[in-house]
Amino acid sequence: MKSLFYPASAASLAEPLANGVHIVNLTCHLPIQTALVIGAGPIGLMCQQALQAMRGVNTAVSDVSAGRLSTATALGATKVFNAKTDDVASESLAWTDGEGVDLVVDAAGSALTKRLSLAALRPGGVAVWIGLHENIMEIDSYEVTLPEKQVYGTYAAKKEELIEALELMRAGKVDVTSWTETISLEKSEPAFHRMLRPGDCEIKAIFAP
Repeated sequence: MKSLFYPASAASLAEPLANGVHIVNLTCHLPIQTALVIGAGPIGLMCQQALQAMRGVNTAVSDVSAGRLSTATALGATKVFNAKTDDVASESLAWTDGEGVDLVVDAAGSALTKRLSLAALRPGGVAVWIGLHENIMEIDSYEVTLPEKQVYGTYAAKKEELIEALELMRAGKVDVTSWTETISLEKSEPAFHRMLRPGDCEIKAIFAP
């Protein structure tokens, strides 16, 4: 892709993108060809793009919002699963010829999605938990132990990964503008409340003077 000239406000998105860069760096020693991202919110979409841009990974994305899944497709997802109607674990296994995906990123963070991250994972694969929706949960520990699945927890990013994120944006390897909206500070209060209960295509707002 050719270099892009983003508005200065786009620099505020380096932090969420750096979360995706951090996950790529955290798992860079592992062979990864397929990845499932659970949750097509800002962090999930940034993780999807970082995996695609930095590792050339084929990505699948799951969410309950058809609009967000359309955005994931536009950003390069190979497959999308609607968690309202699809059995995401079964669909992930079918996508990978019954093997399971190499990497699952749980960007939602509920007890349900954490268990889903393990169910969709191949033996020896890695689940990365970055979502924080719920804390306490129960899991089938044998599902981790016997197939030697790994679980990484992660939060935030390093300073150098923020720089990597800015370079990905500058080089045009990720898209941070087509699915976000920039709103003036004068209109920020109603927009803030709207983003707390977003509609089907409302994902991320940037407040700018």
